Amino acid sequence: MKANRYVIRRQDRRVAIAFVEQRLNAEPQWIEGDKQRQLVAKQDYLDNIVDPDAINAWCAKWLNDAQWEQLRQAISTARDLQEKIRQASPLKTISLSDRAWQILIDLAQKDNTTLSNVIINHLGNAHFAACKQAEIDYNLSGANQDRISLNA
Repeated sequence: MKANRYVIRRQDRRVAIAFVEQRLNAEPQWIEGDKQRQLVAKQDYLDNIVDPDAINAWCAKWLNDAQWEQLRQAISTARDLQEKIRQASPLKTISLSDRAWQILIDLAQKDNTTLSNVIINHLGNAHFAACKQAEIDYNLSGANQDRISLNA
């Protein structure tokens, strides 16, 4: 048995799953050993990932110390980002329909981010573009007013 390692908490599960899946898909050799061992590890992962507590057991079985450290760093980075977002601005409370809530949750899970980040990332650019256009329109109308007053 290997030395005691980091324990993935329930609130860190999504980050851990996203990290492991990304590594397994991008770099099959990430799991040490021959091709057969890598395939068994990936299948074991897929079979056990539905159980919320199984991620720790899978990691203990298949990851070495360096991989555990990479995973711990990924979780720590995600926590730091969430904390920065939380402290960056005061929070607001909104009411959403069930459908809107589900869309936000699905996007947040897909992007492995917070609901606030989903709104910012998906709607923020559109809002910025609209504000920029309004500013351009305002500046153009102001310039036209200046030309009219000069000609008068």
